Amino acid sequence: VNVSAERIFFGEKSEPMTMDELRKRLLRENLRAKPPAQRVVIVDAGKDVPYERYFQIVTAIAMANGVIALVEQTEKAGGGRP
Repeated sequence: VNVSAERIFFGEKSEPMTMDELRKRLLRENLRAKPPAQRVVIVDAGKDVPYERYFQIVTAIAMANGVIALVEQTEKAGGGRP
């Protein structure tokens, strides 16, 4: 899941979707029935994502029995992003 302040993208094809569509999609994935290694949902949230939106995303994943993996954003010593 790639999240910005305005958009949510899901899957390898980066399908744009709303929060409600993401919740439905996660439930359709039936993560509960999969082994833990196949339940991992990677979340890549930009710096502009408000906490409330981030919280909604990780809560939706948890409610669908997903295992959350976060992408850590790092900055270069000069202040720029890699």
